[in-house]
Parts: sequence; structure tokens; C-alpha cells
Amino acid sequence: MNLFKFALAILIWSGPILAQDCNRGPFSVLFRHSFEEESQTAIVAASPNPYGHVTPADVGVTIGAGVLGPEPTELYSGPSTITSPGLIENVVFDGCLRIASDDVTIRNSIIDCGGLYPIKVEGGSRNFTIEHSRLICGSSSKIFYFESGAPNARVAFNEASGCQDFFYIQGDLDGVEVIGNYLHTLIGSSSAHADGFQIGEASIATGLIHIRGNYFDPNNEQIGKTDLVFATNSSQAHLVIEDNFITPWGHYTLRCGGLSTACTIRNNVFSQSFAGVEQRLLLVNASAPSMPAAFCCNRYAGGGFVEEYFGASDLILGAEHVTEGCPAYVP
Repeated sequence: MNLFKFALAILIWSGPILAQDCNRGPFSVLFRHSFEEESQTAIVAASPNPYGHVTPADVGVTIGAGVLGPEPTELYSGPSTITSPGLIENVVFDGCLRIASDDVTIRNSIIDCGGLYPIKVEGGSRNFTIEHSRLICGSSSKIFYFESGAPNARVAFNEASGCQDFFYIQGDLDGVEVIGNYLHTLIGSSSAHADGFQIGEASIATGLIHIRGNYFDPNNEQIGKTDLVFATNSSQAHLVIEDNFITPWGHYTLRCGGLSTACTIRNNVFSQSFAGVEQRLLLVNASAPSMPAAFCCNRYAGGGFVEEYFGASDLILGAEHVTEGCPAYVP
């Protein structure tokens, strides 16, 4: 893992993981030993901009295509499967892409994919980056499909819409960053289970994943069963979820379970429409005590802290909402 690039942790020895500590989390992937043998923890550095996130108004201004240069109009004429490292920028892809090489970067581009997977990373390719681009999906697939891992992948400052899931990822995901994106308008039906992140659903997923500063809007009015994070089954990942804006999802919002998923959920802004709604559980399937979820300093858009209870209903199953020592927030 590139510690300097991600600035996420300082390795220390400190015994068992402490519940409800939003600045601490498992870090065993640094040595590639199993989570069952977990004995290392790390300080997970807070972001420099707590509660800071992009908004839809930022499209074309600070995120998406047409920010780093003119909006691209030239059609890409190369192969749809990228097999060598390099930078591809300022083009329009009329179709879907396969990334089959380390060190591929897509920048200031538009990907218009009506088939399966606008971006499919194959063979565990490392260091894939897509930034300041627009992704349009017209099918009931996944926008980002990391078939067998994508260590150090970076998805940053993009606009992406369509598909039934934003991310379907598994394998070695150590160092994955999803930062500053506007991800919106999933497609499907009232019976479809459309999600933001499906992690380890088909095979084991490991590594430290950082999800920060994004704006998530699934278009909940048209799709009933949706979760922002669906990390169950074979997930052994550690997720740091911070500084995002989260609109309502039709089912549960965050599922942190699986073999040993650990979630650090802090400094997020939940739409005010979450407030006072008994049916909207924010966190479920929290892992066993050896991998507790941490839920800290999360607020509604109006500024108040997210409620842990609605009457007798616990909306944050498997954790307590820590609201002491939180950073300042201005609605």
C-alpha cells in the first residue's frame, strides 16, 4: 500500500480493535495476513475537510468532464480492452471499457456504455485511475466492476449515472479510493436490488477502501430495494466512509457484515429527510465484536446529529453513535 498517497494510517501496535473509535481500524492487509489473525491496528487519519463533499452543482465546474479542459468531442478510436499502461484523455468512448493492464489512467473523458460494465478492471490490474470524467450506463449492470481486485484504484471527481449498481467489487481492494464523485440515478424496478457498493458478494474481498466526499443519490423514487453499502457474504474489507452526502436509499443504508467487514463511518451528512423515519435503518449486519463498526459525528443536512433511536427502534444496529469531540459543521 502507498501510505503517502493515501495518508490513511500510521502503523502501530495496540492490541485488540477498540469499538466506537472512529480514528482506529484494522490494517492487517499491510502484511497480507488474514483478518482471523488480526492483531495490528492503525490510526486512520481524519480527512482535512470534515463534512466536505461535492454537490450536483459542481458538475462541469470542479468535477466531471470539461473541467480540466474543453469537454471532449473526439471519438476514441483505440481498442476497448486496454492492455498497456498509459494515459488516455480528452476523448469520448462509444462503448464499454476493459482495463487489463496496471497503471492505466482515464481523464477528462466521456464513457457512454449501453452494455455490460462501463468500466471492468480485469486480472487484478493495479493503479487504475479515472478522474474528471462522465460515465453513462444504459443497462442493468454495474458501472464499476472489479472482477478480481483492483489494488490502489482511484475513482475521483467524476459524474456517473445509470446501471443497477455503482460498484460491484471483490478480490484485493487494498488502497481503493472513491473520492469527490457525484453518483446518481440508478436504473431498475421496484423489485430490483440496486446498490451503491456491493463488496465481496460473490468472492472474498479484502483491503482498505476509502469512500470520501461523494454525493450519493440513487433516485430512490423509482427503485425500492437499495443499499448504499452492501458488504456481506465474503467481505473482509475495511471501509472508511466519511464526509459524504447521502440521500435516502430504499432499504437499509449501510450493511457491514460478511466474514469480517469493518466500517468506520464518520462525518457524513445525511439528507434531512432521514430524520424521524422509523423504517430507515442506517446501519445493519454489523460484524462480530472483533470487527466492530464505528459510527461517529454523522449529521443531518440541517446540522443536528443523526438519531440513533426512533422511539424504541435502534436505527444503528451494532454500533453506538458517538457525538462527542466532533468537528464543527455549518449547514
